[in-house]
Amino acid sequence: MAPFLGFLALAGILAAAVLVPTGADYAPALLVPAALAGGIAVASRPDFAVVGLLFLTGFQGTILLYTPLPGRAFVDFILAALWLGAFWATLNYKNRPVWLLPGIVALGVYVVISGLGAVFSENPGDGIASLHLSVWLMAATFLLALAPWGSVTYWNIAKGALIVAILVGLYALFRTITGPADAERELALRGKPGFLALKTSGSLPSAGHLASWCTAFVPFTLALSLTMSGRWRWVAVIAFGLTLFAVLATEVRTGIVAAAAGALLVIVLLAATRSFPGPVKATRVAITLLGALILGSAAYVTTIGTSDESSARFERILNPENDFAFSTRLVRWEEAFEVMGDNPFGQGLGTLGSVAAEKPLDPDLTRQLDSSYIKVGVEQGPWVLAFFVFSLVLLLLNLCWRSITTSDPTRAALGIAGAGVLLGVAVSFYANTYIEEPQILAGWILVGLGVAQFSKPPESPGASPDDEFSEETQK
Repeated sequence: MAPFLGFLALAGILAAAVLVPTGADYAPALLVPAALAGGIAVASRPDFAVVGLLFLTGFQGTILLYTPLPGRAFVDFILAALWLGAFWATLNYKNRPVWLLPGIVALGVYVVISGLGAVFSENPGDGIASLHLSVWLMAATFLLALAPWGSVTYWNIAKGALIVAILVGLYALFRTITGPADAERELALRGKPGFLALKTSGSLPSAGHLASWCTAFVPFTLALSLTMSGRWRWVAVIAFGLTLFAVLATEVRTGIVAAAAGALLVIVLLAATRSFPGPVKATRVAITLLGALILGSAAYVTTIGTSDESSARFERILNPENDFAFSTRLVRWEEAFEVMGDNPFGQGLGTLGSVAAEKPLDPDLTRQLDSSYIKVGVEQGPWVLAFFVFSLVLLLLNLCWRSITTSDPTRAALGIAGAGVLLGVAVSFYANTYIEEPQILAGWILVGLGVAQFSKPPESPGASPDDEFSEETQK
């Protein structure tokens, strides 16, 4: 029933989108039954809905260019329906215990601080608009972590994420070979400063967007390729190879460093966890290191290595003092800290980022638009920035510790994946205002999958919803 209702909802939205430009008065009315059908479908099958969100974030450029669908409005609708469905399910499971990790509590406090800051700011409209672009997406982590869904639902989401990663990676590979379409090139050229507009952008609006999206999926797919068994392990391996190629093809240095950091953490946690037998861990880590070296070298040679200029840019990662972009970023950070010092309570949400871009330029702040952390610090003050960073670090430590100490391999797998994703996302925030870009939703969802493994007691201790998963790891 849920897929049928979802089809009806999509058909109604498409019909309305096609008829509105023709001036049909009845076109908006089609959205009412479509919304009802879509809301019921989302609440009935949250796994399909979450995978749909991942697809929307991974193909936002393609949807924007080639369909009349309002991608961001779709994301908002599905998220709202998921929250309502989770709330309704929670009412039916009042006595189901929930364990709140300290990191989730701290991140929740940051969300509350941001909400209060937006409501009581000088320009509440700008503040709420800024919340919608960033904190609303971040809340997906809380949704997945606390929703009363079963383990099968979470693993269906994980499998769906692998399929979406393969599709996005394949399209990036295709566009790397053929070059972007004219419409995709024009869209990339309109990207924000700091994005490498003419590098591979695949199905996203720019190379920066694609690198940010892949930053989440490289450690996630690596973790599942190391922990799953049977056919799904090979699906994860393919997804890992394609997303690794895609992030290298973007030539966005921060994205590549962030993905590498997340992947390295995944390998370290797998080696440290007690959930898998020692011989299994040693074999898989060794094979993964060798495979990642081969894949990474091949991807590097076919992307960055084809240009002396690109190779030189990446060589400067090891000598940042000789890199103009790094030196410029240091100057911008110094200027940003001066602004934060003059405004300890912040300039107000909406001062930087997409909301501010629609207003006259402020000469004192425009140069600061260089990092998600700068955005938080300038808008909300240095103390809120420090608390935000503390929350991310605390949640990362929680995920690492729980993944190492748990005896359940199914929980360890998604916990390790979530930790790798969170580290990658946190590193990527250094380089641009990715915190308010739609693709960051994918990262928050995957982090939420990891947190969910430790937010509620197991349904059946030591058992996996996928027999193929535990086939080898529990021998």
